[in-house]
Amino acid sequence: MIFFDNFNLKTIFLPIQNRAIKKILLQPKILYRYFRQKGWRRFFVENILESKGSNKNKALSISLGLLIGVTPFYGFHAFIVFFLASIFRLNKVISFLFTRISIPPLFPFVVATALSIGSPFVNSPTTITAEQFSFSFFKNHFYQYIIGTTILGISLSICGGGLAFLLLEIRSRKKV
Repeated sequence: MIFFDNFNLKTIFLPIQNRAIKKILLQPKILYRYFRQKGWRRFFVENILESKGSNKNKALSISLGLLIGVTPFYGFHAFIVFFLASIFRLNKVISFLFTRISIPPLFPFVVATALSIGSPFVNSPTTITAEQFSFSFFKNHFYQYIIGTTILGISLSICGGGLAFLLLEIRSRKKV
C-alpha cells in the first residue's frame, strides 16, 4: 500500500533516458489535460479545422487514427498512432483523437461488425448474439476477428479519410 500512496508517473519514467521515448509515453496524459482545458468546440476548431497542414495531411491523419482505432491492439493504440504519425509526419492530435473509435460504448459494435465481416472468410460462419460474448468465444473465433478488423479498419480509414478530405476542401473553398 505504501507504493500506491507515493505513486507518480514521473517515477516510472525516471529511468528512461531517451527523451523521445519519454515524450511518447507521457503524450496521452498531456493531450488529455489540454483537451479538458479547451472544451469540445474550441478544441475541434483550433486543432482540427484551423490547424497547420494541408487538408490532405489532416485527412491522412484521420485515416491513420481510424485504422489503428479498430485494430485488436487495445491499450497500445496511443503508442502505435504516435509512432506512425511521427514517421509519416502527420498530425498527432487528430490521429490520436480518431483512435478513440474503440471506446467502451462503441466497442461491442466494432467487435460485432468485425466478426460479421470476417465471417464469410472462415470455414464455419457464426451468428453473433449478446450471450455469446465471452473469452472462449473470442478464442474460438480469433482468426475471424483478425480478418474482420483488418477489413473494417481499411474500409473505415478509406471512407473516413475520403469524407474528411471532401468536407475540409468544401470548408476551405467557402472561406476563400
